[in-house]
Amino acid sequence: MYKNSIFKKGIVFTTIFLFIGSGILPVVSSNIDKSIDINFLKDFEEMNTCFDQTGEMILIDSGSFNMGYNYDASGTWWYPTETPVHGVFIRAFYMDKYEVCDSQWDLVYNWAMDNGYEFDNPGEAQGTDHPVYNINWYDCVKWCNAQSEKEGLDPVYFTDSTKTMVYRTGSIDLGINEVNWNGNGYRLPTEAEWEKAARGGRIANHYPWSSKGGTYSDHIDGSKANYDGSNDPYESNTIPTTPVGYYDGNQTPSGIDMANDYGLYDMAGNVIEWVWDWYDPDWYSKEEASYDDTKGPSNQGTGWKVLRGGSWHSGQVFGLRCALRLPQHTPSYIGPALGFRCVKRDGSSLYVCGDLSWIKVETGSIVTGSFTIENVGDPDSKINWEITEWPTWGTWTFTPISGDDLSPEDGPATAQVSVVAPDEQNQEFTGEVKIVNTDNINEYCTIHVSLATPKNRQIINSLFPMFFEKFPGVLYQLRTYFGL
Repeated sequence: MYKNSIFKKGIVFTTIFLFIGSGILPVVSSNIDKSIDINFLKDFEEMNTCFDQTGEMILIDSGSFNMGYNYDASGTWWYPTETPVHGVFIRAFYMDKYEVCDSQWDLVYNWAMDNGYEFDNPGEAQGTDHPVYNINWYDCVKWCNAQSEKEGLDPVYFTDSTKTMVYRTGSIDLGINEVNWNGNGYRLPTEAEWEKAARGGRIANHYPWSSKGGTYSDHIDGSKANYDGSNDPYESNTIPTTPVGYYDGNQTPSGIDMANDYGLYDMAGNVIEWVWDWYDPDWYSKEEASYDDTKGPSNQGTGWKVLRGGSWHSGQVFGLRCALRLPQHTPSYIGPALGFRCVKRDGSSLYVCGDLSWIKVETGSIVTGSFTIENVGDPDSKINWEITEWPTWGTWTFTPISGDDLSPEDGPATAQVSVVAPDEQNQEFTGEVKIVNTDNINEYCTIHVSLATPKNRQIINSLFPMFFEKFPGVLYQLRTYFGL
């Protein structure tokens, strides 16, 4: 059955599960009783023509990133769930440039209803170019499968571990083994994939844009995202979503283009987004959280799925931070502030894994490490790889620096790394090593590297003679006590 467009476009009042005191999904303001000025919206959207956003995806390159909140927020409910900060390697993937909008949802939904799919909810939106909402986690997962099948790709979600029964109907809590993670079809991002994409390669920033240091509230205003109080022209509407990609530099309040450094829009605000993972408040303290391509807890635990990114409902802007993990929402939850976006495999053959980080390294000394290069493509494929870029600090040596005809049967190849540490004391050096498939230079992986040198001991040692010269009695007592 196709959706009733009149019902779908109407104002729908949906009860929202409130996380008490968080302000992420606060009680809707007094504007809830105001009707939507449709003519105003049409006039405004004509002045701010929205591009064709359907299906455009952005490549998020392979590499490690620091996951979690980098600043002290002791005493807040969310701080322990976002720490400790830990490194995670994520394989390259594609992510939707925009949140799934109404026209995109309808196209796949209607196809799916004619091809054996059933959904719990038909989805709603405030306009064809606004994000779809009132869809639960099960709806999103089945929609991903339908989009895959519609485009002739491999569906990702199955109802059995042998991956023979495609998930098309029902409300089923799928397990990790019921997902074809190497399939080329669409799926929800893992929590780690979502945060890596949201950060856009930036380190220790509160939001998807330049926002390092200070407190999170120092770095946000109404020109940067759609949140409660951003004062965009849709603010007074009952459900004040903005068109996806609205913050393109022509927005009101006026501002710069708010795509993050990967080119993704609305990674903070508009609608909060479903991800794959079950919610575990202690997850970051567990070893599995740092596994390569971690997929979250293997069991249901709390029974909640993680939500990411904040929404138009976020009255306190800590809810829009890259690190925030919103709990208390079961897979069957729906709400007018909750949507999603998709990811899929990049289809590349090159896969690089490893960690290159050294602490308390003496200046001028040599440190060593290694990483692996693997062909994860088709069984008969071969790749030629080469290390093409590395940091300018220190002196780097790779053995080998390249390899030829690597096939999946060969397994991982290991590259040994040797670095002569820089001469500067009390410094932290960071950068990336880039490994390229020389047959396709657009296919590459990066490994984040870091090296820290200790404080200058000569300066510290020089303080002792000065101290004892000023307080000779202390030196005499120490000598007497130790029998020197």
